[in-house]
Amino acid sequence: MNLYIVETSAPFFLFSTGKINWSKIPFNDIETERNFSQSKFNKIIPAYTNYLHQIKKIGYNAMSIDDLSHLVNRSFYPDKLQKKITSYEKNYRLFFKIAQEIDLGIYTKTDLMFYNCAIKDFIKKDRITIFKLMADYLEQLFVKYPLVKGVIIRIGEKDGVDVRGDFKSELTIKSPKDLRAFIISVLPLFHRYKKTLIIRTWTVGAYEIGDLIWNKETYQKVFKDIEDENLVVSMKYGESDFFRYLDMSDAIFDTKQKKIIEFQAKREYEGFGEFPVFTGWEYKRYLSKLSRLNHIIGIWSWPQEGRWSSMSPRLTYVTHSSLWNELNTYSILKIAKDCWSVKKCIKTFYKNTFPDTSSDKKEDAFVTLLRLSDKVINKGFYIEELAKKQLYFRRTRVPPLLFPWWQNGSINDLNYSFIKRYVVDKKKAIRHGQEALRYIKQMKKLSKGLNLKQDFNFYYDTFYILYLIRKAIFAEQNLEKKIKATTKIYSKKYHQGFFFDLNITKNKLRLLLFNYLFKIVIREKSPYRLFDKIILNTKITTFLGKLVAKPMIKFSPLDEGIAMPITILFQ
Repeated sequence: MNLYIVETSAPFFLFSTGKINWSKIPFNDIETERNFSQSKFNKIIPAYTNYLHQIKKIGYNAMSIDDLSHLVNRSFYPDKLQKKITSYEKNYRLFFKIAQEIDLGIYTKTDLMFYNCAIKDFIKKDRITIFKLMADYLEQLFVKYPLVKGVIIRIGEKDGVDVRGDFKSELTIKSPKDLRAFIISVLPLFHRYKKTLIIRTWTVGAYEIGDLIWNKETYQKVFKDIEDENLVVSMKYGESDFFRYLDMSDAIFDTKQKKIIEFQAKREYEGFGEFPVFTGWEYKRYLSKLSRLNHIIGIWSWPQEGRWSSMSPRLTYVTHSSLWNELNTYSILKIAKDCWSVKKCIKTFYKNTFPDTSSDKKEDAFVTLLRLSDKVINKGFYIEELAKKQLYFRRTRVPPLLFPWWQNGSINDLNYSFIKRYVVDKKKAIRHGQEALRYIKQMKKLSKGLNLKQDFNFYYDTFYILYLIRKAIFAEQNLEKKIKATTKIYSKKYHQGFFFDLNITKNKLRLLLFNYLFKIVIREKSPYRLFDKIILNTKITTFLGKLVAKPMIKFSPLDEGIAMPITILFQ
C-alpha cells in the first residue's frame, strides 16, 4: 500500500446544529442567507489548517474534500451563483496550497450527477449527454486546479432530502452498462491530464446497479477487461455499510483493478463517538488479509463522515473532538501503513495523548478497557445470532444491525417480527445484553485515573434501555410501562442522546403478514433465486414498498424527510 487518504469535512461543520447530515460538507450552513460568507470561512481556515497538520503528523499522505460542484464555475449559471462559486474557488485554492506545503495529495469528491435548474436547462437546451457534461466539469477542474491528483466519484447514492444548497445530486447511473460506458468515456481525459479516476462501488440496492457493492457478477459487468493505470476502485470492506460481523466482499479479490478500501473511524451505527467504540481489532482482521493483496494500493479513512445525528457535534481534531474517533483514525493508519499490532496502536496513542501522566500500568488498563468496549458493542448493540446471518432482500445485503439504527432505538412490529424470526436462542440474546452492562461497570472502574472525559452514566443508561427492549422482545414480558418510564427519565437527562420508542402492537394478523413476507422475499444466500429475478423485478415490488414503507419509518430515519425514500430499495 502507498495511498493513505483521509476525508477532511470536520472543520466545515463548525456552524452546524440540530440534526446534522454528516455525509458531506454542509454548504448551506457555511453560507449566510444563501450568500457566501467569508467571515465563516475565516474561522474554518485555521481549523482546516490544523486538521491537515494533524492527519499529516499521524502519517496520512492524501486528503479528500467536497466537492466538484463548488470548484467549477459555468457561464450558464445565474450571476449570483457565478459570484458565489468564484468565492469558493478562492478559498479552495488556499486549502490546496496548505495541503501542497505539507505534501498531502488532493482528491476531490463528487456524485454522478449533481443538478440545479440551470444545469437541467442547459442539458435540455444543448442536448448534451450527462457523461459529456461531467467530462466538461472534470476537465475544467484539472485545468483550474493542477494540484488535484484525482477525483472520487459516488454513483450509488444521492443527496438526502434534507440537503439544501445550490446543487443536489440524483441517481443517474442505473445499470452496469451505464457505469462501464461512463468509465470508458472519461478515462482518456484522466490520461491526458495524468489524474486518477476513483470509482466507488457503494450502492444502496437501487436499480440494476444496486448490488455492485457485493455482487461479483455485477462488478464484472462494469469492470471486466478494464485494466488501467489511471483507474482505482474504492470499496467498503464488507457487503454492506460500516458494520461488524461482515465477511469481506468477493469483488475485493478481483486483481484486475487497483483498489483502495474504505474504513470509518467515527462509527455512525455505533454511537457516533459518544462512548468507547474501538475498531482496531475489527479492522486488523480485514487489513491482515488485504496486506497480502498487491492490487490493494491504499485506504480511505473517514474520521467525521457518516449520516444523521442530533447528538452533540464532535468535530474530530476541531472542537469537542471524540477521543474514540481520534483513536480509530490513528489506528487505521498505523495498522495499514506501519503494520503495527493493535496493542501497540493503543499504548502509543495513549502515551501521545496523555504524555504527562502515562505509564505502563495505565496503558495496559486502557488496552483492557478497549477490549471490554469491543464486547459491549458486539453483545449489547448487535444481536450476535442475527448479525452472523447472511440475509438478502433483492439487491441489498440486509445489515447485521437493525436495532438500534443511527440514533434511533425504536422497535415496532416490522423490526420486531424480523428479529423474532431470525433469532432462535433468545436466552443467549438476553444474556449478552446483561453481560454488556456488566462490562460497562468494569470499564468505569478501569477508567479512574486514565484522564478519560467519558460520561459512563450515559453509556450505561443507553445500553440499559437497549437491554430492556431486548428483554421485552425475547422474554415476552410486559415491560412497556417500565421502558417508557425509563426512557422518559433518560430523555430529560440526555437531551442529545438516543431516542427510544417501544411500539409493538402485537397485532396477530399484521405479525403473521410480516412473517410470511419475510419468508418469501428474504433469502439466506447471495445468489438470486428464480423468484427474485422474475417476481421481485416487477410492479409487485412497488406494492411491497408501499406496504412496508410506513412501519419502516418507525425504526429508521430513511423516510423522515431527510434521507432517500425507503421505496428506493424497491426500484
